Amino acid sequence: VGTTTGYQLAHANIPNIQIAYLPYDFLPCIFIASNRIKPTRCIITEAELWPNLLMTLKLFNIPCSLINARVKNKKGISFWMYKYVFSHLFKLFNTIYTQDQASFDWINTYRLPTTSLTISGSTKTFNVLNKVKVFKKKNLQAISLNHTILLVGSCHPGEFAIYIRLFTTMRSIIPKLKLLIVPRHFGWKKDFIQTCNQYTTSSKIIDTLPSYKTINNLIN
Repeated sequence: VGTTTGYQLAHANIPNIQIAYLPYDFLPCIFIASNRIKPTRCIITEAELWPNLLMTLKLFNIPCSLINARVKNKKGISFWMYKYVFSHLFKLFNTIYTQDQASFDWINTYRLPTTSLTISGSTKTFNVLNKVKVFKKKNLQAISLNHTILLVGSCHPGEFAIYIRLFTTMRSIIPKLKLLIVPRHFGWKKDFIQTCNQYTTSSKIIDTLPSYKTINNLIN
């Protein structure tokens, strides 16, 4: 893990397993850690592209996968860094799973032909799907009208379809259920409208700070 919060969460949710902090991306530190751990495979999430770690894994022929990969539209120095520095690091992975089509297209430009590239969506959705399974097992008759809002916060590009399908399934059980989506990114409106039209789902868009009256009308 790379943060104190991640370390605490790992200890709380993954018992009976040894957990350690990721060493600084300094070649001697990475070599010592690799020699002690002797990994057989490495799985990296999102944009944790540490050069010395990735090159060491490649040197020792240790398969490496990147999951939940997401590449934002970069400008200025960020674009230069991605194009001329980070783009080469994508070539060090054996498999890459992206959150969305845009990230897939960008990485596909720089990856090696031997690198497997797939769009898998965001891994955080699996947590929601597991909760739905538990939700379905409960006594639905005990749910009051005050619990008819499915809130999806910090939604990334490419995830609208996942949550709308989920909402459609749940609404067949709870007819009065409503879905409230709070996108994380800018420029989400076109993607959202297209997805709603694809699934013939009616929607109401609010792109300004709503009043309490507006919110009340939406959820009741």
